[in-house]
Amino acid sequence: MSNNIKLFYLSSLLGNVYFDRAIWILYFQKIGISFFAIGVLQALVNASMLVFDIPAGYFADKFGRKNSILIGRSLIVSKYIILLSTTNVYLLGLGSVLFGAGMVFIMGADQAFLYDSVENNDTKSNFTKFLGNFNGLLFLVLAISMACGGFIQKSSWSMVYLLTTIFQVTSLILTFWLKEKKVELLNADSNTTPKTKISIRDIKISTSTKWLIFALSLYWAIASIYDMFNQKLFSDVGLSVTTIALIYAFSSPIIALFSMFAHKFEDKFSSKNVLVYAFFISTILFLGIIYESPLVYVLSFAGISCIYNLTEPILFNKLNKLVSSSVRATFLSYLNFLSSGIMFLFLPGIGLLGDKLGLDVIFVITGVISCILCIVSILSVYKDRFNPSSSTNIKEKVGG
Repeated sequence: MSNNIKLFYLSSLLGNVYFDRAIWILYFQKIGISFFAIGVLQALVNASMLVFDIPAGYFADKFGRKNSILIGRSLIVSKYIILLSTTNVYLLGLGSVLFGAGMVFIMGADQAFLYDSVENNDTKSNFTKFLGNFNGLLFLVLAISMACGGFIQKSSWSMVYLLTTIFQVTSLILTFWLKEKKVELLNADSNTTPKTKISIRDIKISTSTKWLIFALSLYWAIASIYDMFNQKLFSDVGLSVTTIALIYAFSSPIIALFSMFAHKFEDKFSSKNVLVYAFFISTILFLGIIYESPLVYVLSFAGISCIYNLTEPILFNKLNKLVSSSVRATFLSYLNFLSSGIMFLFLPGIGLLGDKLGLDVIFVITGVISCILCIVSILSVYKDRFNPSSSTNIKEKVGG
């Protein structure tokens, strides 16, 4: 491994230290921000990611991955400086926008930088494993930082954000020292600009598959919001901030294993059985939220997170086979866009209704509906697969 890749690893790992990741909602509540406003603040993050996603990718291709990462790190540092400086909700909203933009300027550019920096052809051919190890280290660092954040806040909430800012600034400084390998970047005057005008309507898939896409996007959005807002649910049943941080930290490696071994479940039980039973179990776990018990809340949180990470790779494997390579990127971008869009629309509403009805009721209703829609859609898609009169290509494209 070259010194440049080692430096990249170090800068990336330091940049993934977020001491507030498992407790930021509790901090916002402490400084008097309503749950509706918290929902809006998170919605701004998603909105910013939607707006800057494609421009950030183009910037990295045209002006270099290192420059894109530098912009991303700078925007994230700016967000944490705002958090250290004020409790004004409007300025915090600006911080949310900066954070969302910063994330998308880093996402993709860092992987491309790593791939371009790898000189050994054997390593390039096995890049999936190489990248998996890198992501595993990032995951471990985040888990440790979440656990530490719970203890640091006992001393001072300001210290949580000060230390996070220091780590982010250090990552930014190290990024300046990275040496980017000369690669052919996108020429704005050339005809190599990716085609972006393909509509989802141009992709020929069955009606049942379209419903499945909507159901999955809804489930992924609800599960992601639930993962964030669990901080509030844990707090409501008497768990301390430190305990909440430790729950997030120690459950993270277990959750990651479900994603890593998803292919083994698929091989042993078939994708259809894994998906149907997984969403059925997820339905039960969402229903369990109605019981205000610390143990039930922890089991529901861990279980739903495990199912999310178990089903996602299996579903993406199947969905990838639905379309040709010429429109695959557009198709997958549409899925991500739809899920982020649902989060953007739902977050303020969940925050507002959470203040009035209680988050447990909101997540029971939305979670159960999304799971049922997923089960019905999956059964419908696999029924189409064996239906000779089906006019779509899902029969040939989706395996069992």
